[in-house]
Amino acid sequence: MGASIILLTVIAVQVLAVRPLTRQLDTVSAKENLLRQEYQDILAEGAKNNLLIPDRADLPHMLEQINHCLKSENVLVKAMNINQPSMKRGDFFQATIKVNGEGELKKILRAVNTIQLQKEAPFLIQELDYVNGEAEVRLSILIRSE
Repeated sequence: MGASIILLTVIAVQVLAVRPLTRQLDTVSAKENLLRQEYQDILAEGAKNNLLIPDRADLPHMLEQINHCLKSENVLVKAMNINQPSMKRGDFFQATIKVNGEGELKKILRAVNTIQLQKEAPFLIQELDYVNGEAEVRLSILIRSE
């Protein structure tokens, strides 16, 4: 009789406590795996997005592209200055490029539009001033400081 009470107690504990806990553990484990996968996907997406941001070593080539776009529209480039105000230790910094040029407004606007549409060097046009054939264009770009 004592053995049957112990056996019934073990079965009751198994049915009432262990099995529900096992199911909960399986559910939590599945959720954990799902969260781990989502985290890995987020890391992979971040790495992919970082590749879209140009590297510091690409900056001279990007300046050449600006120069080429302007010259292809017969805009005379008088000066090109670069300023890196946020050049702190970190993964990224913003570079600001000021271009002074001379030419027709229509051609300058076409060149600036071409510059802005480039995918490998995503410049943001901050300012464009045009007075009597003289233009001053300010562009900015996010750069990886690697």
